[in-house]
Parts: sequence; C-alpha cells; structure tokens
Amino acid sequence: MCYGGFMRELEYQRLKRQLELDYHRAAKQLEDEYRRNIEALDRVMALTSTNRGADGRPPVRWGRLFRTIEQEVGRLEKPFVVQDVIDTLALAGVPADQLKLGSISSALRRLEAKGSILIIERGEGRRATRYARKPPSSEEERATPELQSK
Repeated sequence: MCYGGFMRELEYQRLKRQLELDYHRAAKQLEDEYRRNIEALDRVMALTSTNRGADGRPPVRWGRLFRTIEQEVGRLEKPFVVQDVIDTLALAGVPADQLKLGSISSALRRLEAKGSILIIERGEGRRATRYARKPPSSEEERATPELQSK
C-alpha cells in the first residue's frame, strides 16, 4: 500500500515477485509453444520432404526405378502384367508407396521400345496388357553355356 505517495518496502517486494513470476510463466508458455511449433514443422517436413518418403527412406528415382524394373522383369519366367511387376518389386524391397502404376507402365513401354520385352496381348478396357521377356537371340543362347562353365 502506498502512504503519501510512497510505497512501502514489503509492497514493493511483493509486486516485484509477482512480476517475476508472471514473466517466467509467460516465458515458459512461449518456449513450450515454440517447441510444439518446431516439432510440428519437423513432422511436416519429414512427411513432405523430397529427400525422404513417408517411411523415411529415400525415394526411388526414375533412373534407379527403371533399372530395378528392368532387372526384375528379366527374372520373370512367365508372361506378366503390371500387377505382377508391382508384386515382384515389393518382394525385392522397393517401398510400395514409391511405386506408381503410371511409372511402372511407362517403364514397361520403354522396355518394349528398347526391345527387352514383348507385348503378347495389348490391354483394352479392364483387361491388362500382357508382356513377356524377349527370347534370347541365338548369339545370347550360345554365350550362356560358356559363361556358366567358367
């Protein structure tokens, strides 16, 4: 309380402590809010980063994906459709969220244009296009036994 325009020492100390408490509470709230905002920003960055997929792994880049598809298609024995390639890639460890039907279809068209695979039956409507590995040429067949015997 003030008497004659002057504040007593006890009142001054009480008000000062109260201001310090209010300051520390506000600073803690501001720091907590800052931490929450930084954590939320980090989560958003982790989910939307072009450097990582949702699972934290680096995404499969087009060139690497194409080479992986080419390699896995070379192992398929029977005629196949796009879904067979997706299943094979999943078994090979390529994350499913990084495999898009359009990307795989495009890669298969490029492999067909390159001459690595053949289109057995073009898809129409709901029927999928069926592919097969290109049969080895006579030169490749002759080279295969030599390579295996070495």
